[in-house]
Amino acid sequence: MVHIRGNKADYNRWANLGNPGWSYDEVLPYFRKSEDSTVKIADEEYRSHGGLLTVSDVPYRTESVHAFVKACQEAGYPYVDYNGRNQLGVSYVQGALRGCRRCSAEKAFIRPARTRSNLHIRLNSHVTKVLIEPGTKRAYGVEYLHSNRKFVVNATIEVILSAGTFHSPQILMLSGIGPRDHLLELGIPLVQDLPVGKNLYDHLAFLGLMFTVNKPIVSFFWNTFSLRSLFEFLLFGRGPMTSLGGVEALAYFKTNVTSYSEDYPDMELIFIGGGLHTDFGTIYRRMFRVADAWYYPIWQPLETKYAYTILPVNLHPKSHGHMRLRSTKPLDPPRFYGNYLTDPNNEDVKEFVAAVRESQRIMRSPALQRYGAKQVKAVVPGCEMHQYDGDAYWECAIRHLTTAFHTIR
Repeated sequence: MVHIRGNKADYNRWANLGNPGWSYDEVLPYFRKSEDSTVKIADEEYRSHGGLLTVSDVPYRTESVHAFVKACQEAGYPYVDYNGRNQLGVSYVQGALRGCRRCSAEKAFIRPARTRSNLHIRLNSHVTKVLIEPGTKRAYGVEYLHSNRKFVVNATIEVILSAGTFHSPQILMLSGIGPRDHLLELGIPLVQDLPVGKNLYDHLAFLGLMFTVNKPIVSFFWNTFSLRSLFEFLLFGRGPMTSLGGVEALAYFKTNVTSYSEDYPDMELIFIGGGLHTDFGTIYRRMFRVADAWYYPIWQPLETKYAYTILPVNLHPKSHGHMRLRSTKPLDPPRFYGNYLTDPNNEDVKEFVAAVRESQRIMRSPALQRYGAKQVKAVVPGCEMHQYDGDAYWECAIRHLTTAFHTIR
């Protein structure tokens, strides 16, 4: 539900690579047309009202996020509308929320259009193959499964494949479009030899950056998961259950490691007014698949303390992996090879270490020191051989406690 359009430099780069129509100036009118913004601090020339997708501020904020936003400003970050003129800076998070509830793409765009005569929606269906004419290599339809039966839909104009980072390449390879050797290995007739499934990237997030404060300004289990909070959410659309999984603010900055020359952030800091400890390890740590061997020494001691979390996220990783088909069965999940943090110049790890140092600098700002902010110094198991807070220690911790976040191709 976190609403981020992306950085204008990325769109311009796509256009320069030979994709007409994808420059930021060309896509901005569509962003504005689709949006119904109620964000209070916004660059109005970049925003719009009356569109189908509702974008708003998150109504619930802990006191800790106000301290973080002010601390970032004290550290030299301007307050920005990160979906507006400039992205480098700090901002309260913006959410795809309507009436304090999720405004999904389905709710915003498909639901209002589902009665159109030229739109047919088939639920509980799984596309297995794009049908391609052997000679012209023109897509003329798709094959799909529904209720264990196979169906075919023919196209009169075009086929648009939009099955996400994982399943679009899977469907293409099952259709004969992909690496020659891999398809022949599985006995799939080759239609076109293309590097489908290669260059799999991910916005990794480092989980091990927590800070304690000396006052109850953060999220608490008994506040968030109470009957009062439930009724407050259902009846009035407010309270801690309107939170976006605890995400309250974002800060974008450019490290001294990046090779980009323009004002282009390479790291993002996600502020959470709590952490994996907030729910006593019942939900969040399972979402991030944090094993007991790490949770108990690092997060369990925080269950009785006031603590917030900063998640550094690498926006432009140099490391990349790939995916392969597990079999020719379309319902079998593909195999993924992340190859995280393997770039030969170690630039991804260096950017994460720079983000740790920047988070420490922000922590020392007066707005957070007013609450006695201190870094949690629990040593990550497996990194005991390194001196705590040295660069080698943080590299070890990052390699142990970094999780996949937003897979992209």
